[in-house]
Amino acid sequence: MRQGTLMRLFPASIFMMTLALAYLPGLIPREMFLGYLGVSLFTYLAYATDKHSSERGGKRTQESSLHLLSTIGGWPGAAFAQQILRHKTQKPSFRAVYWITVLANIALFAWYLSPYNVLL
Repeated sequence: MRQGTLMRLFPASIFMMTLALAYLPGLIPREMFLGYLGVSLFTYLAYATDKHSSERGGKRTQESSLHLLSTIGGWPGAAFAQQILRHKTQKPSFRAVYWITVLANIALFAWYLSPYNVLL
């Protein structure tokens, strides 16, 4: 992999390591840990399917669906798919919304780990 690719994967890699480090001592439940892994894998596969469809002129996955998957925790899988598959990396509007979903998801995760995660 090129150095630029590795730098673009850095946030997703750090997040996944943080997720594992939060799971090991019990700061997050197993379901959350496995949920992130599962949604990330599903998101990667959704990108792969969309890439395959785009190359063959088939039915495409809606961008809003890809963004929803990123928002609910699949953004690390999306990051790896974007870089490894070279898919959805050129459209600035897509990338902007993608990064908003990343920030929203990280904010929710940080809130969950914070002492403020009680319902008012």
